[in-house]
Amino acid sequence: MMYGDTWDNGVDVNAVERAVSMRGACPPLNEAEQRRAVYVMTKAGRSEGAIRSRLGLSERTVRGWRREMGLSSCG
Repeated sequence: MMYGDTWDNGVDVNAVERAVSMRGACPPLNEAEQRRAVYVMTKAGRSEGAIRSRLGLSERTVRGWRREMGLSSCG
């Protein structure tokens, strides 16, 4: 697989999809991937608690990133 097939601006799209799927272990994600996962999970209607638990993030981090992205907690 060539670089670029599953990458978007430093984000491993496949890793984010695995994290968002809620199946199996969450892969290690860098900050950009975590932010993308928070965005996708929020848009999918996942609760803040589910996002925090799945990604191993603090309440403050999830709320701050959602605010920066202009997202409400309900997507």
